[in-house]
Amino acid sequence: MLAMKHLSLQGEKSVRLIVAGESGHRMADYQKKLKDWAQKNNLSDRICWTGSLNKNEMAWCYSHCAAFVMTSRVESFGMIAGEAMAHGCMCISSDNPCLPEIFASSALYYPPKDFTTLAKQIQAVISMGQAEKAAMSRSAKDIASRFSWEICAQKTAAELARAVRNSKLNGRNAHE
Repeated sequence: MLAMKHLSLQGEKSVRLIVAGESGHRMADYQKKLKDWAQKNNLSDRICWTGSLNKNEMAWCYSHCAAFVMTSRVESFGMIAGEAMAHGCMCISSDNPCLPEIFASSALYYPPKDFTTLAKQIQAVISMGQAEKAAMSRSAKDIASRFSWEICAQKTAAELARAVRNSKLNGRNAHE
């Protein structure tokens, strides 16, 4: 939201923010603080808090957004990032671990908590030409195709088989 304020102060009034998902009981106070801050900074009319969205609603959002912004500071694996890439979104992400591993070359990055660089990356996506957007979208879809439950299961099974083989080899060496 600080990036939105920064953009607004620079005269960029077209940027809208959609915040999807439920905040949950433990995060309700934080969400209220964000909404109060947005109100105080005259941004409330440009932020939509959707609550939970179903699969079709999320697909519509991915397909119609100018950019998907991943501001997470701690992530084990961003499933939502994979979904956004699979839909060919223009992605902007903080460069916190493990996000660059997920997005790879399909995203523009900014240092965590650096809202001015985030604002610049948003402006960069907005000002991209169609050819550049198409190339970035293809890259996102290509990278997303490398992540699937089938691939995960195959890699897990291969690692488990390797561990069993190594265990048997180590067991033989112990008896010799």
